[in-house]
Amino acid sequence: VSNPYILTVSASSTRTYTLTSVSSSCPGTVSGSGVVQILPSPTGVLTGSAPVCPGNGTNLSVTLTGSSPWSLTYTDGTTPTSVTGITASPFVFGVTPISSRSYSLQSISDALCSGLGSGVAVVNVNSAPVATLSGNQQVCSGSVAQLTTVMTGSGPWNLTYTNGTTPVVVTGITSQPYVFGVTPTSATTYALVTVVSGCTGSVSGTAVVGTIAAPTAQLSGQHTICSGGTANLSVQFTGASPWTLSYTDGTQTANINGITANPYFVSVNPVTTRTYSLVSVGGSCAGTVNGTSTVVVNTLTPNAVLSGSATICPNTSVNLTVNLSGSTPWSLIYTDGIVPFTQTGITSSPYVLTVTPTQATTYSILNVSNACGNGVSFGNALISTAGAPTATLTGGASICSGGSASLSIGLTGVGPWSVTYTDGTTPVS
Repeated sequence: VSNPYILTVSASSTRTYTLTSVSSSCPGTVSGSGVVQILPSPTGVLTGSAPVCPGNGTNLSVTLTGSSPWSLTYTDGTTPTSVTGITASPFVFGVTPISSRSYSLQSISDALCSGLGSGVAVVNVNSAPVATLSGNQQVCSGSVAQLTTVMTGSGPWNLTYTNGTTPVVVTGITSQPYVFGVTPTSATTYALVTVVSGCTGSVSGTAVVGTIAAPTAQLSGQHTICSGGTANLSVQFTGASPWTLSYTDGTQTANINGITANPYFVSVNPVTTRTYSLVSVGGSCAGTVNGTSTVVVNTLTPNAVLSGSATICPNTSVNLTVNLSGSTPWSLIYTDGIVPFTQTGITSSPYVLTVTPTQATTYSILNVSNACGNGVSFGNALISTAGAPTATLTGGASICSGGSASLSIGLTGVGPWSVTYTDGTTPVS
């Protein structure tokens, strides 16, 4: 052997080596010893499994033993990455996978030895949710519209939507499609703002909700009919046709569908006086109603009684009286024996007829009528005309002062008479 001789040994644990003999030509003596110490191998334990959203990263941790500095190599299952000069434990590093990956340690070493790594960190890249809004529709003003959101991914979801002015946040949605109600007061476009289910996702779609004005119906008109007759009640609508209408006479209710005319006339034929009112109006929406209409049922035909006989002077007028019964208004046809005269729209009794005959005349009523038909008339009025009187003054005399004289007035016509005379200065009646 050479001198000095290098002895190479391999040990699995700490050992103390000594010489037991030495010889060359002759046996010799030995001394000394050599201690071989086994250092511990470094270790690394990888942890940090976590879900992440697309484009986001997470930190993985390696807990190290041994003596710094360390070097290690980790892999995502495809690409190895080496890191050197690590001086502290645990060692934390960030990863940003584009798809789900399982990370592990391939190798590890410290300042003295190489060791083994353990542990797997699974980083799952969750899918970002997608939410789509739909629900274009028309609703009655003040009514609720139901909008629908279809979502992808796993719940629970948090959703934010807006009417263009005010955002509304809904949390903890566990099932889909998600349906929610809105109550616009005018035409409104709704849209999604955000959707979150572990990750913030994307939104699409809008819902345009139009509003329909509620219709109104106004009943009007007062009517007078005869028994068995018909009255047409007028109903004025607003809003879009066709309409449905419900009305009542206070006892029974009737319904009419598919009304397109405006105004619309409802024909009624009550047997007694009734006041009608509207119960409801509908169309695309339920509306409001107003107004009443009273139908008066007349059962009496008219009577007329003429009176007023008189004697008048030529070319003067006289009033005749007609007493009327039955329902107003009345119409009269009267005559002077030759010519018929008509008076319509008479609303009060007694009714006064003014006539101016030129000679003795007998007046009578030919016909009296009202809404219920022709009636019965009674009576005549005889108007006589007296001749115009004349007066002739005669006489004369001669008298002393303070005396008296008699003058004569000759009269014609029918007495009694009234005369007025004068002395040229003072009239005396």
